[in-house]
Amino acid sequence: MKKLFYVSIIIAIAAAFFASSHPDGLDFVSEKFGFSEKGQERGAVMAGYAIPHFSEGRISSSLAGVAGVLITLSIFWLAVFVIKKRKFDIKRNIILLSFSVVLISLPVFAARPLVTDDIYTVFPGGYELEIGYSTTQNQASSINSANLSIKRGILSNVDLGIEVPYTMSTPSGLNDVFLHAKYRFWEGDAAEGLTARVDYKFNNGNINQGLGSGDSDYGFLLIGSKMFGLTKTHFNVGYVLTGVNAGIQSDDYIAYTLALEQPVWGEKGEVVAEYVANNAAQPNPAFIQLGARYIVSSGLKIDAGYSKGLNSNSIKNSATVGVHWEI
Repeated sequence: MKKLFYVSIIIAIAAAFFASSHPDGLDFVSEKFGFSEKGQERGAVMAGYAIPHFSEGRISSSLAGVAGVLITLSIFWLAVFVIKKRKFDIKRNIILLSFSVVLISLPVFAARPLVTDDIYTVFPGGYELEIGYSTTQNQASSINSANLSIKRGILSNVDLGIEVPYTMSTPSGLNDVFLHAKYRFWEGDAAEGLTARVDYKFNNGNINQGLGSGDSDYGFLLIGSKMFGLTKTHFNVGYVLTGVNAGIQSDDYIAYTLALEQPVWGEKGEVVAEYVANNAAQPNPAFIQLGARYIVSSGLKIDAGYSKGLNSNSIKNSATVGVHWEI
């Protein structure tokens, strides 16, 4: 984990020297559509990606980036420490866990149905809730599962989240729970930028019943987004440090994804596509997904997606439906 920490610090410092001087994505859109003057100014700890009372410039932005990394990791590790120290029984306390996440300002991936994440974070004090249902067919059987994701915005460029997957097939029960910490350290023109995410996977799933992996994993993800006309593109490159339990031999691996989002239906919806893969020794799945979202009302979207495996280690196919809600 020390290597991932040092890499995060280096990226945060270096990104400041490549940052654009133009307005960020939200400012750009508000100026383009003429509602920038209607916005209400709110204080922020590091407004404008700069350290308060420090002369503006690349050095100030670099220091703000380093501070953001330290704050994000501190809150993230505090959450992990508290849960592990108290030997949290997640199966019996799932409702309490969800409320605890909200109370301590914790939230995962980009908006459903994508696996690929994007650079955006939940606005400070806001929440993002996603609920999904999936049916997946592999080479030998089919699995039905549900997934709950909660995010909480901390700063203008930081959010935290929790993801709780539940298997509904036999045997049924909770799978391994994830915690995520996300920090957007650079944003340029037209919704482009770079974001870092740190993940921790608990080993709460019962591996003897086919639930979870039986070990705890750590991950670091670099996220990039860029607009090409009306098409949004997102790429993810991540490194995962896997634990090794008594029954499974596993190695660390690199994961990579690419996703496209295209507005349709008069911008009331989007069609999405993505490619997902990793270089793990076993398994090393690769699949593609096609899907769509529809905006029901402000902050509320419904979605559906279909995935197809590309090799023998992948799922055979999978279908998912879900809801995305921003508060």
